[in-house]
Amino acid sequence: MVVVVALLVGNLVLTVVMLALFMKIRVRVGEAAANAIEPFAGRIDSVRTALEEKFGAATTDMAGRLERTKGDLRQETADRLAAGFRSTNPSVGNCPAAARNKPQP
Repeated sequence: MVVVVALLVGNLVLTVVMLALFMKIRVRVGEAAANAIEPFAGRIDSVRTALEEKFGAATTDMAGRLERTKGDLRQETADRLAAGFRSTNPSVGNCPAAARNKPQP
């Protein structure tokens, strides 16, 4: 009976020691992994910041181009309408004059 208790206590002590070593190794590995990942995290943050700036600039540029295109289209439409009115104006303007000069029966 004493031998069995001694073996159980010995196994318990050995298990506690193994758990302590495992935890210590795990902490060291975790610290090493964190130290290895830290430079990559910094690079990822800098890339994210750079992309945000570039996307912001691209969005602003596209908005400006869209506004210029919209203005150009409005001007082109106004020019075409004006040209159409100018081409129809002489023929419409001559109608009343032609009607006045037409002999009455």
